[in-house]
Amino acid sequence: AQIGKAFRNEITPRNFIFRVREFEQMELEYFVMPGLDEGSHDSWVQKRLDWWVAQGVPMENIELYDVPSEELAHYSKKTIDLMYKFPHGLEELEGIANRTDFDLGSHTKNQNDLNISANVKDNKDSNTRLAIQDENNNWIVPYVIEPSAGVDRGVLAVINEAYTVEDLGNDKKRTVLKLKKHLAPIKAAVIPLKRN
Repeated sequence: AQIGKAFRNEITPRNFIFRVREFEQMELEYFVMPGLDEGSHDSWVQKRLDWWVAQGVPMENIELYDVPSEELAHYSKKTIDLMYKFPHGLEELEGIANRTDFDLGSHTKNQNDLNISANVKDNKDSNTRLAIQDENNNWIVPYVIEPSAGVDRGVLAVINEAYTVEDLGNDKKRTVLKLKKHLAPIKAAVIPLKRN
């Protein structure tokens, strides 16, 4: 798992944080045995949905987009995008991709000996075999399930859900940021009493 700067090669940035050239990204590569990848992918989609709900983003504001094969990245067997209903419209919050054995297959040595299913470029420079042996001592390159999300988009979604206007009665209202307790920067405050 990692978090850090990601960069786009777009000439014209637009749409605020949705198309900036440089942004903060968090992602995780979860390694699974070939053949278990589809079940693991489904499991990760559910885990990520549960995580967003725990951050205060309700399920009714998230839609799943099963990316059609003609739109998939070249390394992806399947990708599900979690789409959030932002005030300005539906936008991607996170993508969960089944990257097959592309990642490790691209960076391993002895590629021709490893029965890699993905279409990878020859890598003559690697000095490490990125594979494991099964119970029959056969070398297997693990598949990768990769949840990947933009941090800025996530913060915007959480703040959007936390923004609350409360009716106090007598034509009085107040605006409150109702973050989940574990996200709140201040857990308690000691404030002197005032007459009013």
